Amino acid sequence: MDVQKSIEEINTSINGIADPAARAIISQLLNIVEALMQENKMLKAENQKLRDENNRLKGEQGKPNIRLQNKRNISSEKERKQHNKNNKLKRSKSKNHKIKINRAVKCKINPKQLPEDAIFKGYKTVIVQDIIIKTSNIKFRKEVYYSASLNKTFTAHVPSGYEGEFGPQIKSLIITQHFKYKMTEPAIVEFLRDHGIEISAATVSRIITDHNEQFHAEKKDIVKAGLPSSTYQQMDDTGAKVNGKNYYTHILCNQYYTAYFTRQNKNRLTILEILAQKELSFEFNESAYALMNEMG
Repeated sequence: MDVQKSIEEINTSINGIADPAARAIISQLLNIVEALMQENKMLKAENQKLRDENNRLKGEQGKPNIRLQNKRNISSEKERKQHNKNNKLKRSKSKNHKIKINRAVKCKINPKQLPEDAIFKGYKTVIVQDIIIKTSNIKFRKEVYYSASLNKTFTAHVPSGYEGEFGPQIKSLIITQHFKYKMTEPAIVEFLRDHGIEISAATVSRIITDHNEQFHAEKKDIVKAGLPSSTYQQMDDTGAKVNGKNYYTHILCNQYYTAYFTRQNKNRLTILEILAQKELSFEFNESAYALMNEMG
């Protein structure tokens, strides 16, 4: 039901009411209805903002911002072409300054195609984006020395990050694809094999799950810097499953950072442990002793 349209229809026909007292009452009621409609609209908008903020803290997305339709009349073929051309130029100009240029290529014209009076006027620049995905396999030749006096062999080490069969770029790519782009492990294996990398599903799984101490250390540094960065901290929690058991994922954040902690409880001591960023300890002093006496 379109309430606003109904109000307009009543306003149009209100002058036809003979009784002036009835007209005044109906007019007053319409004003009250319009005021309530405006208040309801504001409350809905405020409620949606709170929902979006709650979803954002839970790591979800808020209500999408749907753009209004273009009311400009571009019904003819000529208007559509001009509209598309203007949009294309606007988009290309807005992003060109963000594009990193890797190489420049001159495109020459065959002199045989030019008339005799053609004069060179410089260059017209066009930026074309492309990407190359290729292997970068390395054969390391490690020096080996043998000491007869020590009966020991000395072998050179590969550069840091190249231990094992796969280099740091592949490891970084696998972790990024899985955690940032939500790719499944079979999809990652298929992607790498399609581009010439011989890798097993078990290896991909190990790269994702093993040796993640550096990420935990980085998270600790982020939280350590984030806690004193603002005069407030905001917290929320949501349910989570760990090995089939009910746990809670706590979200700690302010305007500069967001950190997640999965714990078995969501009681006061859990919150204090997250905020303190260390194992909780208890101090028994004169104040504590006095409080215990006071509380019996």
